[in-house]
Amino acid sequence: MLVVALAGELDIACASQVAAALDEAIAESGHEVAVDLSRLEYMDSTGLRTLLEARERAAARGRRLALLGVSARARRVIELTGADALLEIVEDIDELRPGGAEEAAPG
Repeated sequence: MLVVALAGELDIACASQVAAALDEAIAESGHEVAVDLSRLEYMDSTGLRTLLEARERAAARGRRLALLGVSARARRVIELTGADALLEIVEDIDELRPGGAEEAAPG
């Protein structure tokens, strides 16, 4: 699994650079890419589109792309647009490890 950590702003000014970094991570990963948003301070619609397009490219290559450490502000943007139906959001990186979510679930 590869982790791509974003910090600061994800907007039109840096979207193409972030897209390139995500494309490289998707190409290099064996299966999973986690995008760590815990240090992201701002995301506009261009940033959200960048994440959605990266998810599509990952899926096309048989890869899993998940968002990690999503702040309340970023989560609000994702949920208000309905993108939460398309983007996988996890609270902890262990959820991305094989059996992580299943082993942690009661039952």
